[in-house]
Amino acid sequence: MYQGAGILLIRKQEGKTLIGLAKRAIHPQKNHWSIPGGKMDAKDQGDFFRCALRETREELFAGLPEEMAKIEQLRPIGSASISIPFTFKWKTYFYDVGDSVLSTRLNFELSEFAWFESNKLPEKTHYGVVYALLKMRLIGF
Repeated sequence: MYQGAGILLIRKQEGKTLIGLAKRAIHPQKNHWSIPGGKMDAKDQGDFFRCALRETREELFAGLPEEMAKIEQLRPIGSASISIPFTFKWKTYFYDVGDSVLSTRLNFELSEFAWFESNKLPEKTHYGVVYALLKMRLIGF
């Protein structure tokens, strides 16, 4: 069974809600915008929160401990889970970074990081992003 987690960074700018998405550089979902995160491994000891922090550190802040420290000082403002019995479980943690300026250094799994208005997502957005935003009521249909 695949288990994984990620962190969706959120900030407000000029009255708009912006979300930080990463463009995948490798498969699966190559060239799709997604939530930074990934597969749980033994270091996570079955803890989705630990997995989300580790994956975000590896993917977005490779070699930038001071930037990851800004995230680790915050607490999640919410979370959303997707589960398919016996097959798949993913948990997204939402972090409001306020007006913090974050420098990123992407690892090989990502090609870009950008901020998007929550109601103006890029064309190739992973379905998990939409699901998470719906669960947090950051978008609606």
